[in-house]
Amino acid sequence: MTTKLLNIKTRLFRSLTNLGMMIILFSCSSSSIGEEPINPPAPPASSVEKSEYYVSTTGNDENPGTLTSPWRTIQKAVTTVTPGCIVNIMGGTYYEEIKVTVSGTADKYIVIKNYNDEEVIISGDNKPRELMNLNGVSYIKVKGLTFADCLGSYSVGIKISTTSDEASHHIEIESNTIRNLYANATATVYPPNVYAGGITVAGYLDSKAIHDIIIRENTVKDCRTGWTEAISVTGNVDGFLITKNVVTNTGNIGIDASGHWGISKNPTTDFARNGVISENHVSYCKSPVEGGAGIYLDGSSNILVEKNISHNNVYGITVGCERANNFVTNNIIRNNICYHNEGFGIGLMGWSPEGRIIKNCQVVNNTTFGNAKDRLGEIAIYSTENTTIKNNIFYSTHANSNLLYVDDSHLNLDMNFNHYYSSSPDVKFYWKGNIFSTFEQYKQNTGCDLASAFSNPLFIDTEVFDFQLQSTSPCIDTGDPAYTPAENELDFNHNPRKVGACIDKGAYEKQ
Repeated sequence: MTTKLLNIKTRLFRSLTNLGMMIILFSCSSSSIGEEPINPPAPPASSVEKSEYYVSTTGNDENPGTLTSPWRTIQKAVTTVTPGCIVNIMGGTYYEEIKVTVSGTADKYIVIKNYNDEEVIISGDNKPRELMNLNGVSYIKVKGLTFADCLGSYSVGIKISTTSDEASHHIEIESNTIRNLYANATATVYPPNVYAGGITVAGYLDSKAIHDIIIRENTVKDCRTGWTEAISVTGNVDGFLITKNVVTNTGNIGIDASGHWGISKNPTTDFARNGVISENHVSYCKSPVEGGAGIYLDGSSNILVEKNISHNNVYGITVGCERANNFVTNNIIRNNICYHNEGFGIGLMGWSPEGRIIKNCQVVNNTTFGNAKDRLGEIAIYSTENTTIKNNIFYSTHANSNLLYVDDSHLNLDMNFNHYYSSSPDVKFYWKGNIFSTFEQYKQNTGCDLASAFSNPLFIDTEVFDFQLQSTSPCIDTGDPAYTPAENELDFNHNPRKVGACIDKGAYEKQ
């Protein structure tokens, strides 16, 4: 953790949403519920876009790049344009590895997009390819393109990275599709060191962080990513927004913000931080060798994960730290829905024998349903310090499975005002090697969840995964009475987070 990050008292950020700009204030020195240790990218200034150029599969790079005389290659366009230009790519398939080397400016973004909503495919031709590189550039928008058909390790759809002395910043990746990227030819096994990332952000420089990155409304599907992820932010990255993306069937983890892997050689900057992961729909992210979470915070800090749906993965949402003798801190997991994942719905996965600790994490107002078919629980907790788990609904549907799984050491675990239920009569609460068969036994022996409840939460319709609350739900107005929502915090449906005397439990607030 950098000295700068530890000493921050108050930080202001703005993130783009379809409702306009959102401002959230937080204090890194406090871990109380509702405060947000986040500093995602500020929205770009208004672009002044002056010139438009065109690319066509029937063009010629000797042409002037006009609508009637377009260029042939995208590479020609991105090498030639200047700040404020728009590159319009006409429909067709382009077999290129594109290296964007020209930057825009704060008021003159360079825009690279499909022309007139036509389908533009940038194809790897079933070879190992890095289809688009944005290394050490800034003020770039990439919109409406399809990146497809790579086969082989170190393939990637879009990579945002650094040069030897410059870090990329103010990059927007929006409304693109990444599909059919395969690290290797077989789906049953991943040899060591095979990778095929969908969208990768990697900060290699020690002293210059990648920042102000927006990854919005993209689709990553039908890939075999090997030992990497569909959307990945790693290394020295400070400030990002990953929102409203669809990630499905990717062969490993869906969305990952990670750190301490030696990407940046300075350990004080070698982790993703100050980011927001929101409103994404992540499903069927499963590795044949190492499981796979829908959303994973691995060694990253100051991340807000909210209003996501994560289902039919191996795990729903995981906070962890795989590298020994490191820790993660100040992450908030709130207002998410996790269902039908094979393992836990939400997991805090430190490991104290190796010095991997989860610190100052908040898990609040989430809904989990029907997870943990074979292992762990609706929520699983390992090696945490100063952890808050409140106002959640944990609903188990599987016979002979754990509703709650708590193991290893914990310091200052504040777990209360939650709502538990199991549709199976053989409910189990696992606590540090002990198994309790009733909710009352669990409370009496652990001292946790003393103000929590066990009963049917009365969702609208679990058959169609509608986890809104019926008007008679026992979860209405029964959350922590001391809870004060953060400024601009909304429920899963973008409604006010607190209506009535107390906040509701779960991801939805009854209006």
